[in-house]
Amino acid sequence: MKVITSRENPRIKQAAGLKNKKNRSREGLFLIEGRKMIAEALDFSPPILQSIFIVDKLAPEYEAWAEKYPHLEWYVINEKLMQHICDTETPQGIAATAVLPAFTVEDLMAEDRLLILLDGVADPGNVGTIIRTAWAFEAGGVLLTKGSADPFSPKVVRSSMGGILHLPVVCGVEEEDLYKLKARGYIFMGTDARGDISYTDVDYKGRKVIVIGSEAHGISLTVKNLCRAFFTIPINPKADSLNAAIACAIILSRAAAARNA
Repeated sequence: MKVITSRENPRIKQAAGLKNKKNRSREGLFLIEGRKMIAEALDFSPPILQSIFIVDKLAPEYEAWAEKYPHLEWYVINEKLMQHICDTETPQGIAATAVLPAFTVEDLMAEDRLLILLDGVADPGNVGTIIRTAWAFEAGGVLLTKGSADPFSPKVVRSSMGGILHLPVVCGVEEEDLYKLKARGYIFMGTDARGDISYTDVDYKGRKVIVIGSEAHGISLTVKNLCRAFFTIPINPKADSLNAAIACAIILSRAAAARNA
């Protein structure tokens, strides 16, 4: 393991810059924090990790990892540098740079997948939780239109609890991409508090796209025009609405049961 002590080191500057979306796009990398997620990523083939940073006092715990994966760059740094790299106030002592996935909408068209479309869902915590839930309930992928939170931002990555590593995620989806899905037989179903049918009556089998709209504005008119139907989750009429991530979890639980029946 190499020791780095300066913020001016190129690898430190690169890793710290990944908090910014433009830098992530330019470098083709994003940041992973925490032992569990990095442990999952180590065995990916082809490899997705590039540089791994470990706080000096924890370095002995990771010597076996460095010996097992000598093709990776291993760096020992102090706590101040770790705080500089990470997006959290109390980092877990290990962080890594990883290659951004390059999934496209076309990659998801061939099979009979259940896809989740986030249409302007801007809250990073919601987006990360939805990705985590979609992976847990075996959805085929998550698509995000412009205006949604960047799925590879540090907060979304953390909230996904590893889901971002296992599930195809495509951001910046354009109207043209959605029409391509429709042309390939995908049926769009929108979630709406005033929907015509209950989520329990939806046919989730086959090629389906479940649309979750913006927390503030709902589903955009462009995407609404693609939806064959709108469904709702019945709740206490005195309650305002459900959080987007919670609503998605309820829907995906039902969908998984239906598709596996």
